[in-house]
Amino acid sequence: MKIMQYTILLFSLVFLFACSEEEVAISSNPTAAEILEMEEDADIFQLNGAVYKTGMDWLNEEDVTENEKVGQIKSSSTDGSSFEDGTATHLPVGTSIYSVNENESVLLAEVNGEFIRYSILAEG
Repeated sequence: MKIMQYTILLFSLVFLFACSEEEVAISSNPTAAEILEMEEDADIFQLNGAVYKTGMDWLNEEDVTENEKVGQIKSSSTDGSSFEDGTATHLPVGTSIYSVNENESVLLAEVNGEFIRYSILAEG
């Protein structure tokens, strides 16, 4: 009789664990909408699905050299939900964006012959 009770208990436990839902936490890079919600005057742009921001102190300490043109600003917006690749909050339309040789997470925006450094905003 005890064997039957243990068998039923075992099958019940297996069934409960097999039917339970697992929650999986997926982290992703912040969106323009999330950034602008926290800092409404943030100087950001989006390129290749990633958002880049300037104004971090460490960016000016990096020694970087311009590499190749990787994009251009196509539109301006402060509405994070309308952001897409080529959209910026502060950079003028037509601004060229360049990669750098030293750090793949840093990009340069050329405005009036001067370069402004931007860093990717990544989860982690």
